[in-house]
Amino acid sequence: MRVALAFSVAAVVATVACGDVSSPAADAGDPDTGTCPDGDGDGYLAAACGGTDCDDSDPAVHPDADESGEDFTIEEIDGNAAEPALAVAGGGVAHVVYAGIELGDLRYATNGPGSWRLETLTDAGVPASHPAAAVGGGVVHLVHRVAADFARARSESGAAWVYEVVYAGGGQLSLAAAEPAGALQVVFLDFDAGTLSWGREPDAGAWAIETVDTFTGDGAGLPMSMALDSGGNPHVLHRMESGELRLAVRDGPWSTEILPFEARASGIALVVDASGRHVAFQPALGGLATVATDGGGEWEIAWEGEASRDIRLAVDGSGAYHVLYRDFGAGNVRYASNAGGEWQEQIVDGVVAAYPSIAVAGGRVHTVFLQDVRNVVAYASRAIPDAVDSDCDGIR
Repeated sequence: MRVALAFSVAAVVATVACGDVSSPAADAGDPDTGTCPDGDGDGYLAAACGGTDCDDSDPAVHPDADESGEDFTIEEIDGNAAEPALAVAGGGVAHVVYAGIELGDLRYATNGPGSWRLETLTDAGVPASHPAAAVGGGVVHLVHRVAADFARARSESGAAWVYEVVYAGGGQLSLAAAEPAGALQVVFLDFDAGTLSWGREPDAGAWAIETVDTFTGDGAGLPMSMALDSGGNPHVLHRMESGELRLAVRDGPWSTEILPFEARASGIALVVDASGRHVAFQPALGGLATVATDGGGEWEIAWEGEASRDIRLAVDGSGAYHVLYRDFGAGNVRYASNAGGEWQEQIVDGVVAAYPSIAVAGGRVHTVFLQDVRNVVAYASRAIPDAVDSDCDGIR
């Protein structure tokens, strides 16, 4: 909130000599053009006399002003829906998959044409559940459970959808990831066999399914996440019934590492980039949103936030973190990032929500979630916070 102060005397205008290196404005790099006003006292000289402050009456408007307070723009995609998931192409086009509540049909939405286009995949089978999306090489993949089978719908460059059963009798899907050339990798739970399974789309013939790990019980609710490294090798993060976090890697034979953290709540996330591996989790039910990394050679905590659930993670090209999670008490969706230098948090949408997803592409943060009470799939986006007001428009 900004407060205007009124004075009974004429407006006070600070002036500094533009060549005076002891002045804040001179330190900011404004040119030496003689005496030049800094009317708002923000340390930047007025553009009218050669400075860089395009609004010398507002101290919040100047180059390098903090823009991290930008609100998310929220768009409602579809109602009467459930279980949304998000994938975003490199240019920033969003692809959203979700299930209809009444019929259990598989639905797809994209903003690629410039406005949202919605489609019901009537040939995908019902009831559809646990959907996920992946995009790569111009190919959109939608994977889901239908009845007792694990299935995939595939569309290349906007062509008609092609459907197939990936695994008969498969269970809950965790995540799908597309390689740059478009080939798909998946992880899922086989409830009957008690296995966490991985598969890759074959060049020809049947899918090759491999066991990543085993579990006891029915496996319901066991969170997992998958990411591909630059060589296309899958890394699978999963939580065991005991709370133990395991990270399995397929670079040749599968190898599994037990992380020095425990996760006792739903929702974990994994990102792999050139700097290392990054995980997000909650150490207890209602525990703090936590991000850890092995980028320094050993696992260490990079950030702890508020009490949370259903945490998701993205890392942008500069290595900054973008965290999306549900507030444990209020149930709304919150966003946290260190992209502007300092960690900052904000509420994305004030309503109770579920099934959050996040991606970073095209210079923007993209999120999808379900407005829980209304069963509305919502998409929210904003520019990546950079804490630099390059267009001199101040706090937006």
